[in-house]
Amino acid sequence: MTDKFKNFVALAKQRYRITLTSVEQQLLKAIVKGEVADYQVKSPELTLLKEQLDLELLKGLEDVEKLEDLEDLDLEKLKELEKLEHPEQLKQLLAAIVKEKEINNPAIAESWGEKRILSAKFIEWLCTDVEAFKYFTNHGLQVCGAKISGKLNLEFVKFEILLYFTECVFVEKIILKGAKVKEVKFNGSHVVGIDAELIEVRGSLYLENGFQSKGEVKLSGAIIGGILSCIRCLFSNKEGDALNAERIKVKGSVFLRNGFKAEGRVSLSGSTIGSQLSFSQSYLSNKKGTALKAENIEVKGSVFLGDGFKAEGRVSLSGATIGGVLSCIKGHFSNPEGTALFAQGIEVKGAVFLRNDFKAEGEVSLSGATIGGQLNCSQGYFSNPEGTALFAQAIEVKGSIFLRNDFKAEGIVSLLEATIGGELNCNQGHFSNKKETALNANNIEVKGAVFLSDGFKAEGKVSLSGATIGGQLNCSQGYFSNPGEYALFAQAIEVKGSIFLRNDFKAEGEVSLLEATIGGELNCNQGHFSNKEETALNANNIEVKGDVFLSYHFKAEGRVSLSGATIGGQLNCSQGYFSNPGEYALLAQAIEVKADVILSYHFKAEGIVSLLEATIAGQLYCSQGYFSNKEGTALNADNIEVKGDVFLGYGFKAEGRVSLSEATIGGELYCSQCHFSNKGKYALNAQNIEVKTNVFLGYGFKAEGEVSLSGATIGGKLNCSQCHFSNPGEYALDAENIEVKADVILSYHFKAEGEVSLSGATIGGKLDCNQGHFSNPEKNALDAENIEVKTNVFLGYGFKAEGEVSLSGATIGGKLNCNQGHFSNPEKNALDAHNIEVKTNVFLGYGFKAEGEVSLSGATIGGKLNCNQGHFSNPEKNALDAQNIEVKTNISLTNGFKAEGEVDLTAANIKGNLDCTNGNFSNEKGNVLSAEGINVDGDILLDKGTFEGNIHLVSARVDDTLSMVKIKQKKVTFPLYLRLLHPFIKNIKNNTIASLLQEEYQRIESHYMKIDLQFARIGRLRDDEQSWPQKNNLNLDGFIYQKLGTDDNIKVLKDAKTRLKWLRLQPDFFPQTYEQLAEVLKKEGDPDAATEILIHKERDIRPKLNRLSKFWNYFLDITIVYGYKPTRALLLSSIFIFTGFYLFSTGYENCLNSISNNKCLFSPASEISPYTEETNNKTIDIDYPEFNFWLYSLDTFIPIVDLHQQTYWLPNSQKGQEIPLILFKVKAGRLLRWYLWVHIIFGWILTSLWVAGFSGLVRG
Repeated sequence: MTDKFKNFVALAKQRYRITLTSVEQQLLKAIVKGEVADYQVKSPELTLLKEQLDLELLKGLEDVEKLEDLEDLDLEKLKELEKLEHPEQLKQLLAAIVKEKEINNPAIAESWGEKRILSAKFIEWLCTDVEAFKYFTNHGLQVCGAKISGKLNLEFVKFEILLYFTECVFVEKIILKGAKVKEVKFNGSHVVGIDAELIEVRGSLYLENGFQSKGEVKLSGAIIGGILSCIRCLFSNKEGDALNAERIKVKGSVFLRNGFKAEGRVSLSGSTIGSQLSFSQSYLSNKKGTALKAENIEVKGSVFLGDGFKAEGRVSLSGATIGGVLSCIKGHFSNPEGTALFAQGIEVKGAVFLRNDFKAEGEVSLSGATIGGQLNCSQGYFSNPEGTALFAQAIEVKGSIFLRNDFKAEGIVSLLEATIGGELNCNQGHFSNKKETALNANNIEVKGAVFLSDGFKAEGKVSLSGATIGGQLNCSQGYFSNPGEYALFAQAIEVKGSIFLRNDFKAEGEVSLLEATIGGELNCNQGHFSNKEETALNANNIEVKGDVFLSYHFKAEGRVSLSGATIGGQLNCSQGYFSNPGEYALLAQAIEVKADVILSYHFKAEGIVSLLEATIAGQLYCSQGYFSNKEGTALNADNIEVKGDVFLGYGFKAEGRVSLSEATIGGELYCSQCHFSNKGKYALNAQNIEVKTNVFLGYGFKAEGEVSLSGATIGGKLNCSQCHFSNPGEYALDAENIEVKADVILSYHFKAEGEVSLSGATIGGKLDCNQGHFSNPEKNALDAENIEVKTNVFLGYGFKAEGEVSLSGATIGGKLNCNQGHFSNPEKNALDAHNIEVKTNVFLGYGFKAEGEVSLSGATIGGKLNCNQGHFSNPEKNALDAQNIEVKTNISLTNGFKAEGEVDLTAANIKGNLDCTNGNFSNEKGNVLSAEGINVDGDILLDKGTFEGNIHLVSARVDDTLSMVKIKQKKVTFPLYLRLLHPFIKNIKNNTIASLLQEEYQRIESHYMKIDLQFARIGRLRDDEQSWPQKNNLNLDGFIYQKLGTDDNIKVLKDAKTRLKWLRLQPDFFPQTYEQLAEVLKKEGDPDAATEILIHKERDIRPKLNRLSKFWNYFLDITIVYGYKPTRALLLSSIFIFTGFYLFSTGYENCLNSISNNKCLFSPASEISPYTEETNNKTIDIDYPEFNFWLYSLDTFIPIVDLHQQTYWLPNSQKGQEIPLILFKVKAGRLLRWYLWVHIIFGWILTSLWVAGFSGLVRG
């Protein structure tokens, strides 16, 4: 317990009573804490159910979004909800809430017990003791669920904080007279009465949510700074005033609504209310007198006596001043014997609403009333048979008067000489006074419009004679019944606005507008004028400043005459039915219409419709019109002059010729969703027509017969989307030499059976044929030769052509897009675009399909050629012919591109790349990709492609990379019988079976990929072993490239052994290919690999040589490796030198003592005698050069060296033992002499080879 609470208790014991009850202590504690002193019984079961509740279950309850909303509902509403079907969990919760509310219901306060009884004297002490007041917080005094014993008297007490009593019971009257309080709330409380006369409430006063008073609640003279709210409450004082609030001053609003119920008079006379006064959904009962007395009341805002308001007794508002509106919507005023609502002389700044189920049993008097807004009686029921139901004579309404939307009057409705600042609206009003005048509006002056429409029903004459209407006269959906007489008499009427006799307007009798002056339009849409054999509608000499509408199910049984008519606006006959078989159904010859003429939207004419030489300042609409004259012209508009558009679409149907020849149309010609039927003849003849803007022949347009636009001049676009032109074998659409300033659109389900000719056309915008279907098999499906298109051409996205599409010689200022287009003309030209000039891109991909040749030969493309995912099929012929094409950027044949037949890019000039990545190329006979002489500034990319046939890149020039990586090659398998028979049949001629087998072999063989790069020049070659063709299917003769590969595969690409495999795939030996490869490898820093390639070049040429050359080739290989390894000659020389040393040393071995020894194999060779003569013994003179076998071997082997050995010494052929050979014997000296010769010869050979190899003379 806090010190503040202890001090408060001590003060109470000192000032009030020494002993405090627990109830009183609880109140003190709530005051200190700023809480509500809640004495209600709380259910633990309910607390648990709320914690366990699935909040999703609340979504099925109306006006309940959260649990608090459910708990705030009153007991009756909760019990109604409890009766409905609910999930078990919600059902238990509702039962627990109902049970708790029943326990805490103030109606059973007698059973509450002492623990909930609070003394009124204790409350008086708290509110009057100055020291006690110090303990209050801003939350003030708030008590909930207590029973207040004794009289609570706070008369003239100043209590400047909140005073709230919620669901409390007061056993005696409450006195608040003259009190000054911040805010007062008695929500849900039951009282015996309240005397709050002269009370001053700084905030609001709440008597709501179950509040009940069995006695007078007196608030007379009160001043309330906020609002007075009496929602969902009961005031009962049947013998007098239930609520006396006379002269009350409320700065906000007064709410006596939403369940407010008064048994006795409610008096507000003389009151001043700063905002609104609302009695919505309230019930006032005082049958024998005045239920509501609000005379001379002043309400700054609005007064609401509606939304379920019910008064049994007189309601008087006489002399009242209302600053807003007076709303009695859904109000029920019952006083059958007299005046139900007396508002004579009332002044309302805003509107008066007596509408939406307003019901008055008795007279409603508004005579002399001044209404600043509108008087709205829509859906009001005014009943006073044999008298005046609504008396508004001489009323002045600044706004409008509404007697509409099921307004019903049984009796006279008098508006005689009324002045209405707005409109008079009687739509759906029912005026019943048979055989007499049902509505008397003679000499009425209406600043705005008059509405007798939308279900308006008059049984009796409706008279508007002499009327002046500042706005329109609208009788749409009105029913005027006065058979044999005038149903609507409006002769010489002056209408500043329009007259509407439309939307199921029905007249049984004559409708006369003779010599009427209409400042706006005359609208008879959906009007039914019945006067058979006579004039149904007489509009002779009518002058209409605006439009005339005879449309939207307008029906005339009889002649419609507009003779002498001048129409300042349009003539609209949409959905009109004009029946006069055999004659003019609608005669508008030489009519002058300042705006549009509309004969559309199910307009139907049985008879002639004539607009011959009409002048129409606006548009001519015939959309959904039906013109029937099978034997002749259905619609004659020759030489018509239309300043705006002409519409013959949206269901327009003509049985017979429609003629617009030589017409001049200032706007567009629109023929979408229409049917022109005149088989074998002109269905639509518009030759030499001049249209200033667009022509639309699309969106369901159908023509059976020729449509001719030849020689036409169109200032906008020609749109034929979603249309059907049928004239098989002939011109379906003839638009030769047409001139179109904008786009031509033959797309989105466009269909033509017969030729579509645009030859020689000039198109200022685009040509769009997307989703178009052109059918003229084996002939021209679309002939657009020499067409000139300033922007783009679209032949894709569902485009289909059966027959040739010709764009030869065309000039296209934008792009040509054929993505997803289907061109079918097997074995002939599917798309002929040779010599076409396209300023930007060409797209033949993403679902593009061609059966037949696609020709772009000689084309000039300013952007790229993109054939990604395109399918080109012309087996054994050109699938795509792009010879001599010039492309400023890239050509893409990638990502699903497929060609069955040759893709020919011979002599093409490509400023960017040629990309065939992931492309599929097949051609059973010939090249799959022919690019001889192609010139590519960027790359050629064949990566991941599939090629079944020859890739022909002879003489190609590629400034950057030729990439052939991860190419997919089809596995080719020859049947066993072909493998066995082919060697025997391959050279057989003039044999049918052999020829067939040869063709089959060639067909299968054609699936091999072949690459021909003869004389091609590229910057970089990038490939991998996977992408190499089979043996004999690669030709590199004359192929020049600057670099090999990229960093990701440089090791493989520079491997000499692997590269030799690549070179040997060629069908023949081409030395240049080896030299080229060696040169590149050397440039890239691998001279050893380059040397290896050059060595193998010499070895690989050997099989091509004759025997002698082969020997020499082999000799050079084993001696100096063709000059690339000259040191090998030194090795062989050393062998010979050492061999000579051995042999020469052996031969001279026995010559040391005497050269006459038979075993001495050497003799002096000099002419100077080297001997010293002795008998039988010759010795060498000491001055003779001594024999040295080392020097002798060197001297005889090396020809360029003289060591003075060979000159002085020679082997003696006459000495030595005889050595038997195969056929003869020879002396050892002679054999040594023979070896010397060999020694000398090889010395010369090897020395020369070494010198030649070292100097490079022998290489290559």
